[in-house]
Amino acid sequence: MGVDRMSFTGGEPTIHLPYIREAVEHAREQMPEVGVGFATNGFMSLNILQQVIQLCSYVTFEIKAFNDDTHRAITGAPVEPVLRNAEYLIRNGRGRIRAFRTIVIPGINDEEIEDIAEFIASIDPTVPLRIIPFRPNYILYYHPGPTSARMEEIGKEVSKKSGLENVWWGGYYPMEISKRVIETARELKSMNHKGAKLALAYSRLAGCISSSRNCGECPSRTNCPAALKEPWLLDL
Repeated sequence: MGVDRMSFTGGEPTIHLPYIREAVEHAREQMPEVGVGFATNGFMSLNILQQVIQLCSYVTFEIKAFNDDTHRAITGAPVEPVLRNAEYLIRNGRGRIRAFRTIVIPGINDEEIEDIAEFIASIDPTVPLRIIPFRPNYILYYHPGPTSARMEEIGKEVSKKSGLENVWWGGYYPMEISKRVIETARELKSMNHKGAKLALAYSRLAGCISSSRNCGECPSRTNCPAALKEPWLLDL
């Protein structure tokens, strides 16, 4: 068939794991040597992670934030399972790791990139980290991406101070934060972290009713007004 690898990526592929396993098993019947890749946000049970390690050839693992409030504001979920799974993967599936990845979102998580890198380095300094620029989309459609100078600054600082031996960075998306978003963030009281407030402001303006961004327990989770299909229609 001329296929040497197959990859499962976002949304989040692990929520479809039974179907992915079936697809992989069928593919390997035809192509026993086919490589299988996963790109994951890391939010899963240990049991699921163990199955992913067993099933795949390589994993790209994304850590979106290090601070719990920031992670909740960006994703609607706590960061602890992600960090737990990152450590488990490094210790028990090091040979499967293609890279860890962090997206730089200016004003929201850019001051946490070094914390993420130091966390990874404390477990295994040889693990590769890819630092890539945020691309405005979804709830954060009107939020600016990092400048090339900011990406360079973060990349060099992480390479110099974190202890990681393999750090790559590149790209940028220059824009500005709207005054409405800044004013909304200032008014928010449910979170104390500056970056978390900024991320939560976008959710609030998109229609999110939760002050804590605990999406798993939200009564509107099956009909979320903030689950935007056309974020460019927001008047920010």
